[in-house]
Amino acid sequence: MNKRRADYLIQRYLGHTSDESEQALIESWFNQTAANTHHHIHDDDLEAVREEVWLNLLKTRRQTAASVRLWISISAAAVILFFVLFGIVRQLSKIEQQPLPLAQNIRPAENTATLTLGNGERITLEAQEKTGVAQRIANNLSLSAGGVIVYNSDHAQKRGKLAKTQYNTLATPIGGHYRAVLPDGTRVWLNASSSIRYPVVFNARDRLVELDGEAYFEVAKDAEHPFKVRTALQEISVLGTHFNVNSYRDEPYTTTSLLEGNVKVSSLRGHQVNELKPGEQLLLSDQDILQSTTNVQYAVAWKEGDFRFDDDSIQSIMRMLSRWYNIEVVFEGSPTKERFSGKISNTKNISEVLNMLQKTKLVHFRIEGRRVVVMD
Repeated sequence: MNKRRADYLIQRYLGHTSDESEQALIESWFNQTAANTHHHIHDDDLEAVREEVWLNLLKTRRQTAASVRLWISISAAAVILFFVLFGIVRQLSKIEQQPLPLAQNIRPAENTATLTLGNGERITLEAQEKTGVAQRIANNLSLSAGGVIVYNSDHAQKRGKLAKTQYNTLATPIGGHYRAVLPDGTRVWLNASSSIRYPVVFNARDRLVELDGEAYFEVAKDAEHPFKVRTALQEISVLGTHFNVNSYRDEPYTTTSLLEGNVKVSSLRGHQVNELKPGEQLLLSDQDILQSTTNVQYAVAWKEGDFRFDDDSIQSIMRMLSRWYNIEVVFEGSPTKERFSGKISNTKNISEVLNMLQKTKLVHFRIEGRRVVVMD
């Protein structure tokens, strides 16, 4: 029996509205509890209960002495009952939900990526960042002290009309993330297991980039040169705006979330074009196009350092965690159909995130190396 049910029965008993079976149950509890005198109640908890009893006594000060004595007896039984139930629930929680051992921790995603230049050269950016100083990588490309790729736009403009367009590809591994400032000044945050392909010089009418995975964009304004993001299913066209695109291939939808400005989203499998306003989100699959107003902050929480779940399935959550922590996820038995909502920092080790989910009592986990087993 949970505390809500116990509170309900006690209130009915105090209000003289309980039936015979409920009265017998309350009195049975009292008799059993009175026989056990070795309860350990924290002083703060006891003081809070005493205060509650006193306030209720003040409310009944106009009643007869006999009524007050009866109320005190019942209140004492209710107090003892509360702590008995509290103790039982606490003991059951300890038995059913042992925290995952910290020794089995898996660290969160790190600031690491691979940059492939137009000539095929591959540069591991993690090693560059650890030097802690700005470094020149190519003629128009450097790495800031904070580990952000920065292109020299002046150098790019000088070469823009003379050289054949070359492309760079920035790719993060599973368990990695990275940031870049593109040649036009657009800022990009790249999530784990993602890649973006873009020209070293934006010398065409459209500033076209290709995305696989998830990225957040703060597009530099240029009214004469629309910025376009192409994924496997869609193309987004903007002039200057802030938005997030989730195009992971293992997700049921490609999701575009707009924070600022306006965007047009065109399906590559059809001719439908949707215009989004700030606070709107578009979900696109081979079969469906769904547009709605939503809290887009959930979509960009990863960039701000958090996991935010909003009525998400355990399958969706574990896909997110598998990319961020570079883990293999295995379901043992049928996954729960319950939905999860909450927030936790994505800088924490995985055991802390899983322990938070376990507190719901809807799901349990077992860590085996880099494998996480999900149990019902």
